Amino acid sequence: MLPKLSRFIALLAAAPALLRPQSTGPLLARLDEAARKFTGATAHLRSVHHLPIIDPDDTEIGVITVRRAAPDKVHYLVEFTAPDPKAMAVRDQKVEVYYPKRNEIEEWNIAKYRDFAQALLLLGFGMPGRELAANYEIRIAGVEKIGPQAATHLELTPKSARVRAQVNRIDLWISEETGFSLQQKFSLPGGEYRMNTFTELRLNPKLPPSAMDLPKGAKRIKMN
Repeated sequence: MLPKLSRFIALLAAAPALLRPQSTGPLLARLDEAARKFTGATAHLRSVHHLPIIDPDDTEIGVITVRRAAPDKVHYLVEFTAPDPKAMAVRDQKVEVYYPKRNEIEEWNIAKYRDFAQALLLLGFGMPGRELAANYEIRIAGVEKIGPQAATHLELTPKSARVRAQVNRIDLWISEETGFSLQQKFSLPGGEYRMNTFTELRLNPKLPPSAMDLPKGAKRIKMN
């Protein structure tokens, strides 16, 4: 059911200096070109989960690996190293969460939400501009600094009421240099959000399918 999916959205964002904004057309064309060439990526990840009633925010550090398995299919592996080690693999119709201290893998079937999940996962990592425009109302907030890089700040409002019920708004900061995401913010109902910031991005490394595997031999638990 959809409320469970919000858990994975939460799992799946330097003070900005405002620069010159872009128009939507050239930006979407640049995203189309970046998506055409995209085969995968690796990056360091800092993920901040904010809940209005809890202070301080929950911050996790790790590495993300993205592999394009087919033109319309992307696999994700997020390996958090601090504060609590765990890994999350997202592929096809399944989400797997590995807890090394317990040597257990929780398996979640997301077949009902596959297209929805893939659309969220592709944001900033391989989604063509034409698909972005088809699924979201787009506002360009300006060009800002994310670390040392200039990035176009996009404010996305899902066109689907079903999606908006889970994610009110998505903010993307797209690198002016690479056309890929430097930062993502998923705003959920009630003031909750997840902010993912990516550094040391490597585009299109050679990634075999095994690069996305979780450890073998762990106990598997089906959650739904």
